[in-house]
Amino acid sequence: MDRRIIVVAAFVTALAPAPVRLTAQQTPPDTFRLGELVVTATRLPLPRAAVPAAVTVLRGAELRARGVRFVADALREVPGLAVVRSGSTGALTSLFARGGESDYIQVLVDGVQVNDPGGTFNIGHFTTDDIERIEIVRGPVSVVWGSDAVTGAVQIFTRRGRGAPRVEVTAGAGRGSRVGEQADGGSASFNGSGTVSGGGTRTEYAINAARHATDGAYAFNNDNTSTTVSGRMGVRPDERTAAALSLRWTDGVFHYPTNGAGALVDANQFRSSDNLSLGLEASRVISAVIEAHLSLSSSTGDYRTEDAPDGPADTLGSFAFYSTDAVSRRAADVRFDLRPSSIVVITVGGEAERQRARSTIRSESSFGPFEDASDNERTSRAFYAQTVAHAADFTVTAGGRLDGNDRFGTFRTWRAGVNWHTGGLILRAAAGTGFKEPTFFENYASGFARGNPALEPERSRNAEVGAEQTLVNGRLTLAATAFTQDFDNLIQYTGSPPAPQDPNYFNIAAAEASGIEVAARWSDPSGLHVAASWEHLETKVLDAGFGGDRAFLEGRPLLRRPKQRAALRAGWTAARWNMTAAITRVGRRDDLDFSDPVEFAGIRVVLPAYTTVDVNGGYALLRGGAGPDLDLLVRIDNLFDQRYTEIANFPALPRNVYIGLRAGIGL
Repeated sequence: MDRRIIVVAAFVTALAPAPVRLTAQQTPPDTFRLGELVVTATRLPLPRAAVPAAVTVLRGAELRARGVRFVADALREVPGLAVVRSGSTGALTSLFARGGESDYIQVLVDGVQVNDPGGTFNIGHFTTDDIERIEIVRGPVSVVWGSDAVTGAVQIFTRRGRGAPRVEVTAGAGRGSRVGEQADGGSASFNGSGTVSGGGTRTEYAINAARHATDGAYAFNNDNTSTTVSGRMGVRPDERTAAALSLRWTDGVFHYPTNGAGALVDANQFRSSDNLSLGLEASRVISAVIEAHLSLSSSTGDYRTEDAPDGPADTLGSFAFYSTDAVSRRAADVRFDLRPSSIVVITVGGEAERQRARSTIRSESSFGPFEDASDNERTSRAFYAQTVAHAADFTVTAGGRLDGNDRFGTFRTWRAGVNWHTGGLILRAAAGTGFKEPTFFENYASGFARGNPALEPERSRNAEVGAEQTLVNGRLTLAATAFTQDFDNLIQYTGSPPAPQDPNYFNIAAAEASGIEVAARWSDPSGLHVAASWEHLETKVLDAGFGGDRAFLEGRPLLRRPKQRAALRAGWTAARWNMTAAITRVGRRDDLDFSDPVEFAGIRVVLPAYTTVDVNGGYALLRGGAGPDLDLLVRIDNLFDQRYTEIANFPALPRNVYIGLRAGIGL
């Protein structure tokens, strides 16, 4: 039996106490609550109104009440984020924050960094079943989170147990249209999940298991399945000590019939992924002025791509290709919070991380025969310090970090910010730097491409100002942020290196991005809630490097970043009803079309703007006090079956109708 399954089974067995009760989730969405605490921006619990950075908080219960099943779809609502999925459910799904690269945003689960080394991350398999809340910080946060947090960080907090034991079970099915050639009939999907949770003054626990399956939007070879098991247990043996253990395991298989140009050509290729994250956090109040924290984390990913011949006649192109990748990152972080006064917290900490990547490639196609394998490791150590001064109406932060890596040497980052909040008004400003280390492939590749062990990190500089105003007794909230950032030392591939023995990767390119993010929200006691956002983004390549990369043309925008995006969501919540409609408008954006049989480097194209409408409703069938709860959920994504592409030649998901039931009971 696979060791990851053994670990998951042992963890769930250890955590499995009594089952659980869940109350109705009829609360309207609200990403502007000022009283809640945010930790991702500074690693200290600060009121959201006091954080000198643009922060959005999404709550898992509200997302599930609206039938939002995937984290990627939840993040589409966040100003400053662009979500790009390469086709059907389960396909590679990337995040672009404020015009940065897709590997410029750090993703964490309960404090565990889950990006592959170098920032790569596919958020397509993350579901909302086990989520307590999601904190999104826009702007560089490398000072506290290190590499990859160049344009922001997304931290997913899994469910917390509290109160009497509770159990919740959700099951549903969906029916959708199909896309592409032979797109007759429709697609089907199923999802189910179960959660057990509870807690008291000294312990808390939550365990979740979920399964999602679909036959995909394409007519053939588009099945996608994913299984997730997660859990968290916290203990507080005394008033000065706390500890929490968390686990999240996801196993997914995605079948895809498309080649790199989006054509339906393959009946059996697939990609599987097996991801496991483990985290242990402990804290101890040593004295009135010193608190110690220890964080241990492990994140592993095993990936397999297989494209066997479809049949005896399949002898051209990339048939008979097989690859495996195993990546891991293990880290230990120790930090101390020093409180010399009632308004000042000084954090000093150190981190050590070990990364490893193993890969094999075997090709028997017309591009082969070829076989290669690699096994590489690298170690980094960091020291960081941060000061947070938080009084009644202002917050000032300043921090710096020094990273030392056995591959790229030392690197320094810094960040500073100020926040003034009084009454319903918040004014803030921040500036800082971020960095992203090279990927293992960029450092160590061999064969068709040659890595460069001497690569330096990519880096960014950011400045932003923002304001937020609450009016009409808290019913209306208006917010706006303006930002600018530069990206330097970008790693670029060239197929024609300066000398025959030179590597194919160099730190040579540069770009910039700037924009405005505006949001508004209205909520009143009648149950009406309206949220709107608009963003304008300008990106430009400043230095095209070698000049042969059509994705990186000097003076042109960066790919797949829409210049304009707007969203409007309106809903109504009553005693038993919960209804919402959302309209999203995504503007034009540049991309590359690889369908031309001659232009192998791709042809620069502009993808047209599109508008989608999603609706959902929930009705409480049972609300029995001490008895069971039963809710009916209905959601229609892409109501008018808008046909559009987020990546050239890869149709986005068409209309899908989902119906589900959620049952909860307390013991």
